[in-house]
Amino acid sequence: MRLNSSSKRVLAIGLWLIVGTHWPGNPSEASEPTVVAPGQSLDVHSADRLASTVRPSMVHGSTHWAFAPLSHASLEGSEDFPHGSVTIDLLIDRAIADSGLSPAPAADRRTLLRRVSLDLIGLPPPTDWIAEVLTDESEGWYERLVDRLLESPRFGEHFARYWLELVRYGDTHGLHLDNYREIWPYRDYVIESFNENKRFDRFVVEQIAGDLLPDVSRDTLIATGFNRLHLSTNEDGTIPEEVDARNLIDLTTAFGTVFLGLTLQCASCHDHPHDPISQREFYSLLAFFNNLDGKPSNDNSKSPEPSLALPTPQQANELSAVDARLAELNLEAGSMIEAVDAAEVLWRQSLAREFQAVEHSQADRLEGDLADPLPAEISSILRLSESQRSDSERQALRDHFRSRVCDVGDWRAIFDERLGLEKYRRTLEASIVTTLVWRERAEPRKTSILARGDYASPSDPVEPGVPACFPMLKPRASGTGSSPTPDRLDLGWWLVNDAHALTSRVLVNRIWQQLTGSGLVRTSEDFGIHGDAPSNLDLLNFLAADFVRSGWDIKRLVKQVVMSDAYQRDARATADDLRIDPENRLLARGSRFRLDGETLRDQALSLGSILEHRLGGPAVKPPQPPGLWEAVAYSGSNTATFIADSGKDAYRRSIYTFWKRTSPPPQFSTFDAASREACAPRRERTNTPLQALQLLNEPQMVEAAVAIARTHRDQPIETMFERVTLRPPRAEERRELLELLRDLQAHYEGDPALADSLVGRSGDGGNIELAARAVVANLLLNLDEIIHR
Repeated sequence: MRLNSSSKRVLAIGLWLIVGTHWPGNPSEASEPTVVAPGQSLDVHSADRLASTVRPSMVHGSTHWAFAPLSHASLEGSEDFPHGSVTIDLLIDRAIADSGLSPAPAADRRTLLRRVSLDLIGLPPPTDWIAEVLTDESEGWYERLVDRLLESPRFGEHFARYWLELVRYGDTHGLHLDNYREIWPYRDYVIESFNENKRFDRFVVEQIAGDLLPDVSRDTLIATGFNRLHLSTNEDGTIPEEVDARNLIDLTTAFGTVFLGLTLQCASCHDHPHDPISQREFYSLLAFFNNLDGKPSNDNSKSPEPSLALPTPQQANELSAVDARLAELNLEAGSMIEAVDAAEVLWRQSLAREFQAVEHSQADRLEGDLADPLPAEISSILRLSESQRSDSERQALRDHFRSRVCDVGDWRAIFDERLGLEKYRRTLEASIVTTLVWRERAEPRKTSILARGDYASPSDPVEPGVPACFPMLKPRASGTGSSPTPDRLDLGWWLVNDAHALTSRVLVNRIWQQLTGSGLVRTSEDFGIHGDAPSNLDLLNFLAADFVRSGWDIKRLVKQVVMSDAYQRDARATADDLRIDPENRLLARGSRFRLDGETLRDQALSLGSILEHRLGGPAVKPPQPPGLWEAVAYSGSNTATFIADSGKDAYRRSIYTFWKRTSPPPQFSTFDAASREACAPRRERTNTPLQALQLLNEPQMVEAAVAIARTHRDQPIETMFERVTLRPPRAEERRELLELLRDLQAHYEGDPALADSLVGRSGDGGNIELAARAVVANLLLNLDEIIHR
């Protein structure tokens, strides 16, 4: 469905009459909302009810836009997909017209192909797709391309990367020894959730309280790893209560950043200076998480409790078989064995006589002379007469004899087999993947406000609750006559209640940020009073309300955005664009921004056809400069020494790269990636010489260039240029490429060994030309249009 400009203006006026009536409204007196569980349908006629359930934050007598309710009544008919994209354009075009600018025309097909591919799967389009798209003359070519990208498993890998940086996922504990932490199944859970288009409300609740869901499963338990992503330590001299307080404050802060887009950490020490969050309310939120059945330290273990073992089917079968055989052996070992029992009697009698024949001091000397010294408990029992021994003491003597003394043939065979199986079981258990999860204590802990955030200064006790500026939280069991204490599952359902406007606003803003380079609210980490105001509040509210009404459908939201005219516009700026809207906040033209380090690496490896596409599994270690880990490591750390992976593992997608928090992968941190020590809702984009040096010289970038050259060694140079840039070279570009290629060939003819060192010895005499093409490919990977999207 496409509308001309005049039709859009007419529809925009009508839409504004509707939107202006409902967004944002002034709430009436507060009442308790109905809690909507994940998966439950939302009432599209609930505008009045929604407005009456919110207790908004008042700023100078009016509701701050972030806390105002959303209306769903204006969204009738929006299940028809094109309506969503048309509404986006109506709201954007109105703002453009008000500014005096004119919308740019649509970008050409090749530009759109590369743009939407990078935005949806984080990779250039596959080679076999390019010809299909460029030759498809039918009207729906672009929508079919978008659908194909959304169904690609690469979609989940790309979108999961943003989420993992947001929630501070890492492969190490982050403090002191910074040892390995095994939690990568959580990363795979996130990838799978995006690929299967899991409802976002379900996605949220599983992470906050998957262990409390009625349909709890292995996946929902893995999801609760979100609550274990904070930094942790086992440093000597730390105070457990202090570490516990720090962990809980970090988790509560992360909750606010990830789901509310607010800077809650200010309220850990005092009432928030800007936003309507008191210190009491902060610790009421913290109380939801103050019940972990585990220690605050990490024990320098890869999986400090609580954790979940995730054996493969083969490992599970082996464990079952070992346990069954051990049960048989234990039964056999505990049964009456005539020869063993007779030997035990002789042993007891012999030692008893010895103990009775000598004085106490001599008995001590006797114990010291034994080849296998007796434990004190066994010595004490042996000093007693048979009639003085209790049943438990007799059993202790029997167990000691059978496990430490007896060498009767039949028994020794049983004992040796059991020892061997127990050792094998421990080895098997150590090889099983584990992941950190959440488990509630049987007895709830008490939570108190910490004066100035000091763990040693608890003051007033608090109960779990949410800030008054949000809709009230209604525990699931209310209405039964009791007043139960709300738990994490209530908190999760509260977040995705249809009355809770902020959760959906924060999410759609992040998706907009991913797809256009900047959020409608530029400070995506701060929707509070000191954050930036939305560049288009009506659009933000429409997207948020429509997202909830759609069933929290991520892929539908993404498709709406990329199908809009605004997304598809040419990115070239006019003089008026640069004068009136230099940062392109109005989107009168297409957005243009530098790619992240992860995408730049994946793009290069993909263009060289050396990217390994295996989904999931343990983290991998691509090459990096030597000494980085060692420079920050304590002796005794199991991540003190970096050993790069080889083979296909070295070329896996960047999302699978091992993330050591005290030394993040330099390929990505050079391009402003976060350390994963704190939540990172957005990255700043810098421009430094180090970035240029990395793109030119980093080993895998060079390998990718060689691979591109090798793939196109028998093809015209124009073909290689077009594969990388997705467009044919202009005449002057072709001349410069050919001249450069000739100069490089002449250079390598004068130094064949240099060509060999670049591309490896091939034995076919073609190394000079191949090396020259590799340098050209390296240049292409560094073009401005390649490192930008």
